[in-house]
Amino acid sequence: MLLQCVVYSISQGIIIDHNYIFETDNLPIQGLDPDLRVYGYYTEFPEPPYDSRGFTLVTTKTMIDSAHPVYPDLLTYSITYSTDRKSDELLQIAVDNEEQNANELLLPAIQSCSKRQRALKLLNKRAKGFSLSDEEDEYLDAMDDIADAMDDNADNANQMYDYIEANPILVPDFDEGWTTSI
Repeated sequence: MLLQCVVYSISQGIIIDHNYIFETDNLPIQGLDPDLRVYGYYTEFPEPPYDSRGFTLVTTKTMIDSAHPVYPDLLTYSITYSTDRKSDELLQIAVDNEEQNANELLLPAIQSCSKRQRALKLLNKRAKGFSLSDEEDEYLDAMDDIADAMDDNADNANQMYDYIEANPILVPDFDEGWTTSI
């Protein structure tokens, strides 16, 4: 079996190879320069699942001068994982992105300009005293429903901003509360 290892120079006090691939069938190592130490990569637990919108993954690598748990002829290069909550500013950007995604499902950007322009023309027509056809009224009602849904999404985003501000450790559920269809 192949194992990724780190080769450390004692006299230089540095890692000289982070990606040395060692054949574990050849243990123990014969003829190794006494100035070198070989540390086998060891990850006790896999990378944890996490939401990258709210957290960053922190990887800690540590050379441990004790026997490798699986290959005792090697020393241990321990790799552990943890997560750190992102800053309030980055969390708010994540909320903004989710709001934009939800609104895009309600009214795709490629259609937004032309649909809004048509709605403005119909409103202008109504404001000038002209009557609208049933189809035109239905169109304005549909656009009003979309505007209401977008208002709901803005309210959801504001609730998430408040949650972020009130909870310095937790993050909101970025997937909850969005209106994505009518």
